[in-house]
Formats: sequence, C-alpha cells, structure tokens
Amino acid sequence: NSWVSIITESSYFESDQAVFISEKTFKPLSSLQPFVILGSKHSLKYLRRLGYKTFHPHIDETYDILPTFERMDGIANALKKFHAVEDKSDWYRRISDVLLHNLENLRKNTLNLLPKSGIVFNLYVEHYFRKEE
Repeated sequence: NSWVSIITESSYFESDQAVFISEKTFKPLSSLQPFVILGSKHSLKYLRRLGYKTFHPHIDETYDILPTFERMDGIANALKKFHAVEDKSDWYRRISDVLLHNLENLRKNTLNLLPKSGIVFNLYVEHYFRKEE
C-alpha cells in the first residue's frame, strides 16, 4: 500500500567499497514498484549497468552519488519531493514504461543469465507445475 519502496540494503557505508544488491532490491522490480535504495553509493548506477532503468527525473536520484552520511539526507529530500506530488496516480502512469522495462529485464536476466543448473531447475519447475490440458 505504498507508492514508492524504500529499500534498505545490507551494505551502506562507503568503507564497504562495493555495491551489494540483494533480493531486497529485486522484490520491487518484480512487483512493478518504484523505489529508492538506502544502500551503497552508486547502487543505481550499478542497476543501470545491469540493464535496469531508474526513475530520474520522477524521483531525485542525486542521492546515489553522495557520501555515506549525506546519502540518507538525499533520500529524505527525494521522498519529500515525491510527497509533494499532487496526482500520484498520474505520476505512476508516467513511469509505467520504466516499471514494465524493469520487469522484463528481470525476467531476461533471471532466465537467460542463470548457470546451467539453474536453467535445468527452471525447466523442471515449469514441467512440474504445468497445468494438464
């Protein structure tokens, strides 16, 4: 029952020196939900390298390049700007192409970039749950 997910990733501090994306990020991608990531610096940049689209200019994403402690303030400011949007239904319709792209990209990445064992498992699941006609 929210317009935007706030993803609290496992890694946040710049001292971690890595971007860590977990299932927490992939849940809103699979649920057609826009999001902000309270995670490592450059998390959005990393997602874009994986082929996902983010929500600029509809969400202020400048927080993604801020230092550790300023990043939280940047996310709070982005959420305040979103809160000021009067017609959130129209806002959501304007980002629907991004949401659909991300869902399709997630499907592609999940099905086409799996290791061989994952592909075999996926085929087994599809066969097992296929409805008898």
